[in-house]
Amino acid sequence: MGMNNTVDNKITKKDLMKMSWRYILGSQLNWNYERMMSSGYLYAILPALKKIYGDKPQQYKDMMETHNQFFNTNANFGNLILGIDIAIEERDGYESKDTIVALKTALMGSLSGVGDSLFHVIWGTIFG
Repeated sequence: MGMNNTVDNKITKKDLMKMSWRYILGSQLNWNYERMMSSGYLYAILPALKKIYGDKPQQYKDMMETHNQFFNTNANFGNLILGIDIAIEERDGYESKDTIVALKTALMGSLSGVGDSLFHVIWGTIFG
């Protein structure tokens, strides 16, 4: 594991807040049947990608393409995946590409099941 942290690419609390708001407001704005929420996810994570890979154009482009692959989960829990993703990429950089793909694939289904049950089924059952 390579340490990729330098002063220039350290993610700050301000960066995290910016990405959080970008996810909350944009995660489903461009939802489509091919990639579902991936463009919203990419929009949210772009500030981190720019900070981490901004001086490496080929890696930046490759990670943008990676994050624009199929992504679909419960919108309320998708930001958890985003936060874990940012932490791993900040620490390991481009070396974490395969880990990130596996992480997103593993968590999006699990968090969908939990989130959909909590936010779409339980509320309607209790208050219906």
